[in-house]
Amino acid sequence: MIGYWCWFYRGPHHHHRLQQHRRGITRHSHRNTSVLFEQAHNRRKPFAIATLLTTMPSAKNDGWTPRSVGKKEKGDMCPRSRAVCAVLVLADSVRRLGGLGDTYDFVALVDRETPVPLYESLRRHDIVVEQMLFGPHRHVFDSYLLLRKLYIFRMEHYLRVLLLDIDGVVTGSLRFLFEAPLACDKKVLAPQTDAYKACETVDPVTCAPGNHAELIAQQTSGTPVLTAYLLAVPSADTWYEFGSELDKLCGGTRVCDRKRIHAYGWGDRDRPHNWATRNKDEDPDWSSMGAGFSDQGFVEYFFGLERRTAKLVSKWSCPRRLHYLHFNVPPKPWLCPDARGCGGGMSKWDSPQETRSFGGHHCAKDWWWQYHTARPRLKEAGCAAHCLRALDAAAKDLHVNFKGYASMPRCDHLWEDPYTAGSPYE
Repeated sequence: MIGYWCWFYRGPHHHHRLQQHRRGITRHSHRNTSVLFEQAHNRRKPFAIATLLTTMPSAKNDGWTPRSVGKKEKGDMCPRSRAVCAVLVLADSVRRLGGLGDTYDFVALVDRETPVPLYESLRRHDIVVEQMLFGPHRHVFDSYLLLRKLYIFRMEHYLRVLLLDIDGVVTGSLRFLFEAPLACDKKVLAPQTDAYKACETVDPVTCAPGNHAELIAQQTSGTPVLTAYLLAVPSADTWYEFGSELDKLCGGTRVCDRKRIHAYGWGDRDRPHNWATRNKDEDPDWSSMGAGFSDQGFVEYFFGLERRTAKLVSKWSCPRRLHYLHFNVPPKPWLCPDARGCGGGMSKWDSPQETRSFGGHHCAKDWWWQYHTARPRLKEAGCAAHCLRALDAAAKDLHVNFKGYASMPRCDHLWEDPYTAGSPYE
């Protein structure tokens, strides 16, 4: 018996309790809370900007391997990945340019217990760490990495939650999203101002009169619902209902890849809804609509076509107001100039030859501009120290002065004020 207690206190249990204590979790903490490192509820802000810092790849072969998770690694994110620093740059751009003041938390969503170095690197930058506990439908979310984005509907401790992918930066005020009316009868999300035209929804079919929107999302030429820019109205009922639907459609031995999502979302519809950014001269046809990834297709099916509670906006219906620059093509800016695809050679993406060393996206230089602007505030704490040192070395290899205005010519219209969004000239 004495040997047992020596093993308990000095063995793996002792290590686990020590790790929990370092993170602020005690035996009095609520073990079923959805928030890791629980803070007092009265300190919560009304809104949240969330990003998915996932570490576990999909358990099922859904045709999607995210670039932040290695194909042959478990993807512990720390200290090997520069994606941690991408989160810090995104958070800094929100604070400087998002126009939300002190009304929001920036939340990093993680899908398992967070290593202490990663936790330290996030908390030192005032980022709330929330572990996603999926409840009775956990196996579905374990199976599909991208569907974990929908966890934002479970975050009822906030009134509205905006999910942004880590491969982007905020380029101006996002306030209109948190002030937009939710009633589907109100097509104008933000009125016209001296600086902007009115921001309106693009499709009356996906948000039926009499309903209230459960989400506001961006629509692009590539997909009707872009989950890289998705505002949710959290609700326990909504969370349970789409979790049950996911279990029915994608659970068990069923695999929700593109083909299956297309069949549910668009393939069985007699008449397609209006996809605003498609070619107006073409007759709508389901066969010409790619299903996108599993998360985009399911959100389109569940909220846009079944419940009809999705307010969708595009760069055409909400010009110059979306204020999110998404670097959605590889290689990602923070992987350059060393990664494959950076620098010379042919590229199947849209970056011009002369700027390919910054990344695959034609606006990749803008990310480096924001990194340089944020760098004085980024702390070398935890695993962030590794990626910050690597990025500092990479920035020197690029041989560019990022002081002042540094946006690419094709990208300056995406910024609310590109001349004040960077570091001042010395």
